[in-house]
Amino acid sequence: YFGHEDAVAMSADGSRVAGGGPLNNSVGSARVFEMSVILAQLSLFQGRQVESSIELFWQNENEIAYQGFEVERSLNASSWESLGQVSGQVNQQDYLFRDVSPVLGRNFYRLRMTDIDGAMSFSSIIEVAFDLQSSFDIYPNPSNGTFQLSIPFRPEAPITLSVTNLAGQKVMDISI
Repeated sequence: YFGHEDAVAMSADGSRVAGGGPLNNSVGSARVFEMSVILAQLSLFQGRQVESSIELFWQNENEIAYQGFEVERSLNASSWESLGQVSGQVNQQDYLFRDVSPVLGRNFYRLRMTDIDGAMSFSSIIEVAFDLQSSFDIYPNPSNGTFQLSIPFRPEAPITLSVTNLAGQKVMDISI
């Protein structure tokens, strides 16, 4: 409503606002204000291991004309790789992304949020641990010595598995 307030204009990148005096047909002096426009405001960003993947979930409180989210992962919270994109939807608050090839151990995640003009901002960084114990299968079990090992992730470093018999005696070590 421009009847009693200052007139405002936003630049194409959304970073500057120019304004004049009140709109009562008087001539006012021009002023420039610095302003950050929040296009996507997260109220929640969390992750958890679900079987052999990591599920990321976030909620968006304030969504205005933006392209979407790029999900990024890091092993050290400084070098990032893109895992995929989730398109933004007007009036949608809940989003889900599944990392189907997490690294054993610590995985760091962040969201790169991009508006329709190309301006970007980042979410906070979250850490999700990926645990081997609930993520592999050996079959058939019991075995006569020949078996299949299924590990649905890529190890961060070489690992050694120890195979034991029913009495708890080590039968063999396997390096992968």
